Amino acid sequence: MKYILTEKSLDKDLKNEDAGSKAILDINKIAKEIGYKELNVYRLNKNRSFWNKLKNQLVSFYSWLRIIRVINKDDILLMQTPIRERMFGRNICQHYLYRHGVRIISILHDVESLRNMWELTLYDSQEFNVTINNSTYLIVHNKSMHKKLKELNIPSNKMIDLEIFDYLYNKQIFKKNDNSNAIVVAGNCSIKKSPYIYKLGNLKSNFNIYGPNFNKDKSKEINNINYKGSFDANVIPEKLDGKYGLVWDGNKLDECAGNTGKYLQYNNPHKASLYLVSGLPLIVWKKSAIAKFVKENNVGVSVDSLYELDDVLKNISNDDYRKMKENVNLVSAKIRNGFYMKRALSIAEKSRNEN
Repeated sequence: MKYILTEKSLDKDLKNEDAGSKAILDINKIAKEIGYKELNVYRLNKNRSFWNKLKNQLVSFYSWLRIIRVINKDDILLMQTPIRERMFGRNICQHYLYRHGVRIISILHDVESLRNMWELTLYDSQEFNVTINNSTYLIVHNKSMHKKLKELNIPSNKMIDLEIFDYLYNKQIFKKNDNSNAIVVAGNCSIKKSPYIYKLGNLKSNFNIYGPNFNKDKSKEINNINYKGSFDANVIPEKLDGKYGLVWDGNKLDECAGNTGKYLQYNNPHKASLYLVSGLPLIVWKKSAIAKFVKENNVGVSVDSLYELDDVLKNISNDDYRKMKENVNLVSAKIRNGFYMKRALSIAEKSRNEN
């Protein structure tokens, strides 16, 4: 049997317009399409009172005990990590399942020790070690993350490269605005997460901005950016208006700097998948991990610095852009239908790893 662990919230009032949860929800859907059965771990609402915390842990513990009773040796358990909530019994139960012959496949959404955006607590370190030591396979973002984790003594034959995240969407989008030279920026627009956005006034290109936490006060005197609003992840692909999608992060325009910027050397930004599904070729940092995917599939351009944008884009002919758009449509079809995760799971299911 094949199972996927799904964290369920009993708080129906929670609302999130950020795309952060779409990757998790998409993987749940993809897994169920190919025969995985949901096993739920429940938690209560975000109330942080002592009694509610205690109830959360008891609910979690009994969920894990049920999982132990259901799963048998040689079954497959798919887990998505990191799990953001502390779960009493999770570490012990995962170790028990792994040692008793359950094949655990862990999908790494983020590796906080590489991103280093937040202070890495002892709990975070322990959670990561539990994931590494008690998983048969790890699905990592790409070859760059694979190489870096190998340097941290994680066995190479334990890792499977995803290549790019899928972004499930029920139709192909054909943009009719190719004559527009606007560059799309989508994602968390807070000054802390994306400070470079508020420096785009130093460039000549025009930018259409989408996402939560945009600071209108800080952008009043920036004439080349146009804030378009924040939309649900299942709606935004058809809302994006522009000629390219920008994958950038950090606090500088001449490079991707800071913790979030440097993290691009290892991770697959979910916004790259969003742009491709939206029919937009990518503009990426040349040193980013996703730059290899862009080059191999000819779905965009890479630059060392955003100050190069004008010259680089001027040198792209209409034929070059048309070819990129054709390739974007080909890759989009795969991403919209879960091709990359299905391929990674197929490799893990067919392999036998004794780690």
